[in-house]
Amino acid sequence: FFKIFDGNLHDKFQAISSFVGSKRSTDHTNARETVHNVLTAWEVLARDALFAKYGLSAYMAHRGQEKRLKEIAERMGTERLGTFLEKIETAHGDLDQNVNGRLLLEHLLLYINTYETTS
Repeated sequence: FFKIFDGNLHDKFQAISSFVGSKRSTDHTNARETVHNVLTAWEVLARDALFAKYGLSAYMAHRGQEKRLKEIAERMGTERLGTFLEKIETAHGDLDQNVNGRLLLEHLLLYINTYETTS
């Protein structure tokens, strides 16, 4: 999760390639499940970032990462982080509709990269 907020766009795409394999992966069912798991992990961590920003560590799943998550929330802003959470939820539904998982993850990375270049 933290790799998607650090480094350049190429590094971010490399970070997700380990989750989804090659663009021509033949095991679509397994790849789809992996992408769902990645999306869920990102969702929990993004939610934790919001909890950290508002001092609600009791509700965090990853309390050991509170400082780093708070930094992300402060850099990204609560509105943009909320939109990121909505995009993750939409991506879950799109994945169930057979949209390519790699493209969904790349779309989310582009959203994150946009906030970094416009902040």
